[in-house]
Amino acid sequence: MIEEIYVNYGDIAATIILLGTMAVLFFLFFKVIKAFKRDAKKANERLENEKENTLLLQKRIDDLNERVEVIEKKLSMGE
Repeated sequence: MIEEIYVNYGDIAATIILLGTMAVLFFLFFKVIKAFKRDAKKANERLENEKENTLLLQKRIDDLNERVEVIEKKLSMGE
């Protein structure tokens, strides 16, 4: 008895399309996650830069306040 094997090309095509779609979705998912991580890293770097700038500006303000105090003392002595 000879058995015949039938190949359903529609099922093969549907499987290829389904697997291809899933592969594309996984690829896009990982790209989006990678982009979010990169953006989070950049945001943290910007935050650190802003902290450094804030500290530098605060130091400059403190220096200016000291100068103003010295000038006020000199002016008050002169009166």
